[in-house]
Amino acid sequence: MQRIVHVVKQYDVILTAFKPALRRFFWILFGVVLGMLLVYGIVPVKFENNAEPVQLGDTYRDQWLKGLAAEYETWNNRIETQGATDFNPVEEAQTKLIDAGITTDDITRLQNENADNAVLVGQLEALKPVADSIKGDAQAKIDQYPDPGFWNNVMVPLLGFLGMLIVLLLPTLLFAIYGIYDLPLIGPVIKRLTKGAPTETDMKLRAEREARAVAKEMAATQRTVFDTAPVTQFMSTYLAGDNYYDDSFAIELADANNTFLGECGSGIADTIGVGDPKKVTATEVWIFDKNDISTVTHVMMSEHAFNDDAIRAKLAARGEPVLAAPGATTVLETQTLRAQIRIVDMQYGDGALPPHSFFDRLTVEIAVWQKEGEEVIEPPVRVPMGTGTQPLAPMPQTPPPQYAPPQPAPQFAPPPPQQQPPMQPRPQQPPPQGMPPQMPPQQRPPQGMPPQQQPPMQPRPQQPPPQQPFQGPPPGVPPQGGGQYPPPPRAPMPPQQPGQQPPSPFGDTGEVNY
Repeated sequence: MQRIVHVVKQYDVILTAFKPALRRFFWILFGVVLGMLLVYGIVPVKFENNAEPVQLGDTYRDQWLKGLAAEYETWNNRIETQGATDFNPVEEAQTKLIDAGITTDDITRLQNENADNAVLVGQLEALKPVADSIKGDAQAKIDQYPDPGFWNNVMVPLLGFLGMLIVLLLPTLLFAIYGIYDLPLIGPVIKRLTKGAPTETDMKLRAEREARAVAKEMAATQRTVFDTAPVTQFMSTYLAGDNYYDDSFAIELADANNTFLGECGSGIADTIGVGDPKKVTATEVWIFDKNDISTVTHVMMSEHAFNDDAIRAKLAARGEPVLAAPGATTVLETQTLRAQIRIVDMQYGDGALPPHSFFDRLTVEIAVWQKEGEEVIEPPVRVPMGTGTQPLAPMPQTPPPQYAPPQPAPQFAPPPPQQQPPMQPRPQQPPPQGMPPQMPPQQRPPQGMPPQQQPPMQPRPQQPPPQQPFQGPPPGVPPQGGGQYPPPPRAPMPPQQPGQQPPSPFGDTGEVNY
């Protein structure tokens, strides 16, 4: 639900900003609908297909006469070859000459224009007696449709267009001068139809537009005249109520190619308080250098924001803080550009917020120079292969590396058998004098009981030492003298004494005798 309310509020803000344009669009649409209703409903245009040959132009009347002359000759030839028929070619020719309003003078003029065509001249000569017989009727047909002349052909449509333009322009001028609700006669009627006068929002928007236009005109007259003309110079004005203030300008050289150097601009950096319109407490001016690929920003802060440590700490990430004051200047520098920012005009707003905490009007001047000795670094032009004026140089070819042939593996002799030293038995330590031999805790008798006679310990059966498997010679080395390698000799074992434990093949196991 909150999201829906937020969307509705945004739509209301956008609609409020576009209300003047929507109102103009409504009146334009109303005029289009009214014109279509007038043309197609009230005074419709009628097209009739009752034109006659006499209304044709001279070119088409000449074609009509040439066709009639050829047709009249054909009819006469057919009568001469086939005899008399019910069809009378003279009457047919008279009818067509009267319909087109052709007289003997027209036939003579056409003969003179086509004197090199003997066939056509002879055909037209045969029509002259027929044209003389209906001379009066042809002239009466011409008088029935007189030539409209220049007045009716040009002036009447032009005057009609001008009259329509005046009729449409007059209400527009009246609306612009008086307003739709202040017209002498139409105003009260429109008020009753719309049930009210202009809303407070409409009047506020109109006042903001007028104030913005006046501020821009004043700022344009306060440009600084420098000894060294800058590459470009802009004026940016913020007015209270412009919640979307964000001006940006392109920096270009005044050369034939309009070389692009970068961009600069000014916009809202931070606001204070709540509600609409926004209370802007700091703006930011910035410059972007194309050659440096970096953006340098200074924050123009109000007196309250500049003296507030919390606000300064929050805006420190945006850029260097600068106290906004009339006539204050600051400089932004990049690798190849230098911009001077000057506050041309400013005024603080009044309200419930702390004094000098937000701007009501702020105009800054941005003048940009190119540093001396710095040239514009243009990106390299990539020429497709095979399209240049010079042939491409062949790539140097590196000979393949030479590898030595593989060498046979070296022959190793079998290792000689190693003599292992005999393992010495671990000497047993006698118990300390005056103390009986100790027994393991598991075999000790309970306290208070006489000791029992223990049978003598039997010696453990002697176990042969484990044999280590023979690894054999390295792979690929044959035994010397043929055959197989004999097993390695075993180390001799020392003689075993009766009652002595054989030595462990694993060495000292850490056994402790108690």
